[in-house]
Amino acid sequence: MNLMAEIMEKRIGRKEIITTAGKNGGVEFVRSSGSTAGQVLSDENIRKLGFLVLRVDESLGGGEQHQDIEWADDGADFILVQARPVTALPRYTCPEIKDQPDIWSNANFRDAIPMVQSTLNWSIMKIGLNMLFDSLFKTIGCRMPEGLQLVKLFQGRAYLNLSIQQWLMYDALGLAPGVTNSTLGGHQPEIRVNEKKPYSGIKGLKRLWRALKFLAVMARTKRQAGKSFAWVEDTMETANLAKIKSQQKEKADRAWLEIRRRLPLYRRILIKYWLKQSLKGAEMREKAKSVMVKSYESFSVVLREIGQRLAERGIIADRFDLYHCTRSEILSVLNGYWDGKGLAVLVAERKARRKEMEALSPPDLIIGDVPRFVKPVAGATGSALTGMGVAAGKASGTAGLIHHPHEGGKLKDGDVLVAPSTDPGWTPLFLRASAIVMETGGFLSHGSIVAREYGIPAVVNIPGVMKAIKDKQIITVDSDEGKIYL
Repeated sequence: MNLMAEIMEKRIGRKEIITTAGKNGGVEFVRSSGSTAGQVLSDENIRKLGFLVLRVDESLGGGEQHQDIEWADDGADFILVQARPVTALPRYTCPEIKDQPDIWSNANFRDAIPMVQSTLNWSIMKIGLNMLFDSLFKTIGCRMPEGLQLVKLFQGRAYLNLSIQQWLMYDALGLAPGVTNSTLGGHQPEIRVNEKKPYSGIKGLKRLWRALKFLAVMARTKRQAGKSFAWVEDTMETANLAKIKSQQKEKADRAWLEIRRRLPLYRRILIKYWLKQSLKGAEMREKAKSVMVKSYESFSVVLREIGQRLAERGIIADRFDLYHCTRSEILSVLNGYWDGKGLAVLVAERKARRKEMEALSPPDLIIGDVPRFVKPVAGATGSALTGMGVAAGKASGTAGLIHHPHEGGKLKDGDVLVAPSTDPGWTPLFLRASAIVMETGGFLSHGSIVAREYGIPAVVNIPGVMKAIKDKQIITVDSDEGKIYL
């Protein structure tokens, strides 16, 4: 955690009139020479003011609602005069979709960070998420419009601006909105694209060039990542690797037998090459998550120590209360810009609010400003539920409805794991499951990748499947058809 803040740019204005204390009380307005008076605040005071503004934004606006802030400097400290929400901000979006509402989806985040976010985690993570989404387009030479908000919280949970994501992927690479949806999972609508042929004309040639550039960058990244990740060991001692590899080989042999029977040689060569590349890419994606999580281990040690010291000073009640503080609040105290007075009150409010939000069911979508819940599928004995098959194979077993990995003890060997979504914390449960069923997820979601790696049939993206299937019900998962038979 960098203790300092960097001043990115300075713009020194002109002071035409100076307000001074009047000789007989009140104030006097004195006209200046009109020339630039030079920098009034020192760089250190600029940083101090910056942290104060951030604290106001995060304490009053939750880091989501912009604040109109007025302040004064008495020569020794800054004084807040007024702060109120800004309600007349323009809507920032891409010009080509400005007539369409913003679609906010939690599909991709439900797979990785489904829980209500702690105050500290989100104040750090939202910076990285925006950089992550921005980096793809910068890498291939695209410049994103200024001011775009790609991620936000709703009732404490993370949502992605899917409208902007769909358009940027189409505009940069020519990918149809439906393709973007299939990779992210979820049950969201597609934006309207007026172009009929994304790869025609000059614009189309530019998209093809960016696609080639993207493939080249990915190839270089994979080579570099292979060296960087060499020290990470993810093998699980509980895994029956021999059984998993046997299942993988059996399914691969059947698939290649069919490919050889149906396709000519040149197409088989292309399939083999792209399959190898996709497997490497998926492996690197999951490995990157492991590396990132491991890097947080040392960071957590530092945070716990900071929390302990703030608790000893009486600024917060308990060291773990640090996770209910924002990054700017912590840095303000560490830099000596703030004595932390009132922080314990904010922490208590945030803890109570977090408990309330955890009891809420997050909407699948927010269209404009209106929350929307996807209509759940209806299941009855003898019927079939349709989703997205993401790992080949077919298996039958007893359904084990697991809402959280802590409930994993209920899942028996050979059961079908039925879950809302999965993240790395669920991986040990995959080793017991004969098949996987999830409410959300796409081809590149964590559960899909792990299911393919372990050779387990998996069908994802079935809205309300946790209610459509009963615990201990016998079901059949046909991943080849993307169906669940009840």
